[in-house]
Amino acid sequence: MDTSTTALNILDDNGNVWGCTLMFGTDDGPHFIIGGGWKRLVMARRLRQGSRLVLGAPMAGKNTTLYLRVIRN
Repeated sequence: MDTSTTALNILDDNGNVWGCTLMFGTDDGPHFIIGGGWKRLVMARRLRQGSRLVLGAPMAGKNTTLYLRVIRN
């Protein structure tokens, strides 16, 4: 992902699109924080600590959409 990206769409495995914000940081190594619609996604999909998720992008480079799949046991 391009570090200048601030908006992100997450498309879940149910076909819902969640508009999120994206912030990059470098404290303790490179990382990013997803905000905005992420909390609504977590509540709607009933995600809890320990939930298993797979996030993917269509290709390397500048992407504004991530694909999310929840792994249920």
